[in-house]
Amino acid sequence: MNKKGVVRKSKKTLGNKISITLGIIVVLLLVWAVLHYYWQPAKPLAEQQVLTVDRMVNVEIKNLAFNPEEVTIKAGESVVWINNDDMPHSIVFDSGIELSSPQFVKREIYGHQFNETGTYSYHCGIHRYMKGKIIVE
Repeated sequence: MNKKGVVRKSKKTLGNKISITLGIIVVLLLVWAVLHYYWQPAKPLAEQQVLTVDRMVNVEIKNLAFNPEEVTIKAGESVVWINNDDMPHSIVFDSGIELSSPQFVKREIYGHQFNETGTYSYHCGIHRYMKGKIIVE
């Protein structure tokens, strides 16, 4: 309080409040950016591509792993990945074909028909230590 009885806030206190407010804004923006990146819904399989095959092989995604990790199919057959994890995943091929899936969350699927013979190694685009392999005969 000064001589006239007026209470003045110090510049230091005001500066601290501005710093705290800016910090909160930055944290909220970071949270929004992370949620926006990780929670993009995948398109339903019907919108991705039509799989016209005699046989489909399922690969379950659970506990941050592909099961089975390696699959052998014939040319023209498809692999369908089923996400049973509580977090999003995506399929990114290491070489051979330029293909990657959108992110898909729990209970969503992604499928691809393999028409060319070869070995296709892949990983999760979010969790790069998750690896798998498709062998097409």
